[in-house]
Amino acid sequence: MNNKNKNKNKNNSILNKNINSNTDHCITPCYQKNTIFYSPFTYLPNIHNKNTCITLNNYLKDCNMEDNINNFNNYNILSNVSFYINNSNTFLSYFYNINNVNDLPVFMNDTIENLPIYTQKRLLQYIFENYKNNVNFPIHIFVTKIINLFYKIYNVKLDLHKITKKINNLIVNNNNDIFIYLSNKYIN
Repeated sequence: MNNKNKNKNKNNSILNKNINSNTDHCITPCYQKNTIFYSPFTYLPNIHNKNTCITLNNYLKDCNMEDNINNFNNYNILSNVSFYINNSNTFLSYFYNINNVNDLPVFMNDTIENLPIYTQKRLLQYIFENYKNNVNFPIHIFVTKIINLFYKIYNVKLDLHKITKKINNLIVNNNNDIFIYLSNKYIN
């Protein structure tokens, strides 16, 4: 096998790994081609020339209309999203298969940065609220993701050591408002 084919196969396996991840399943009904539908993440309208659904990472995916019969009989974008937003633990479990603190390192290292930026922010907040008091909470990975996010959103460079201390203080004081706290300290 020549180098070109080796690289092609290597790229295909990476692509297939990403496509088959737990974030690629439909979380909305399958919408008929050329029909306007709304993203549950952004509430923005979409239209596509094929039957399409939205996946967990907010991508469009080809789908079958028959899937709606079993999976999305009574789908309502507003009630569906509000239910999960009001219950962060259920949201993490249902949409991202994060059921305990042991699921966090893989998710934070392999998946979260492939999601839209404000979805990352919301997920990090939910992760913090639900798992910060667990002795196995991956604080170093979490702090690194927070620092990266602040740089992407606010163009602010945060110090790993200082932010780790601040987040540990939030944990000790049982404060869940990590982004409000850090924004007040470092944005303005």
